[in-house]
Amino acid sequence: MYTTPEIMAWMANEYSRIVGENTPASFTGKPVEVGGSLGRADSYFVSAGIYVLEKALKKIKKRKTAYYSSIQGLGNVGANAAKILYKEDYNIVAVSDSRGGIVSKTENKD
Repeated sequence: MYTTPEIMAWMANEYSRIVGENTPASFTGKPVEVGGSLGRADSYFVSAGIYVLEKALKKIKKRKTAYYSSIQGLGNVGANAAKILYKEDYNIVAVSDSRGGIVSKTENKD
């Protein structure tokens, strides 16, 4: 939490030093130059999670607007999840992080 790609690279480097071998897979979120993944800032995992959510809703024959969504954490993953869910017309009614939260009392879109 509250780390940057640079901090993740430092941590991976220090861990490699401690164990005495190069361990690039020991930490995620590193810059591409030191073994990080392209597109990590856009959080591929968020897109994959939303894809699974949409498949599940389709299987149980529910519309995405029939549910309220909330986002816990507004860092890399949470912020991207909120953007994608909003673009896909989900009802986001609450967001929070380690410093607080906010909820909107809105009517369902259905």
